Amino acid sequence: MPLTNDGAHRERVRRCLDKTATELDAIPIGNVGTDVMMAHSAKAQAFASAAIAHALLEIGDVLRAALRESTDG
Repeated sequence: MPLTNDGAHRERVRRCLDKTATELDAIPIGNVGTDVMMAHSAKAQAFASAAIAHALLEIGDVLRAALRESTDG
């Protein structure tokens, strides 16, 4: 039985990690206020946490599909 999401979580992981990198790259260079750096860091951390959640969902989908295959045969 094929996965129902067809790797959708995998694509979301990539997008979240891209947004994480973009946010970290957006931190100004030079004399930067702590509040500005913390805001960019917090936003990057939120995207990274979402990537972790989607990665875990993808792993769960793969394991669930493998379990179904092993019990079908």
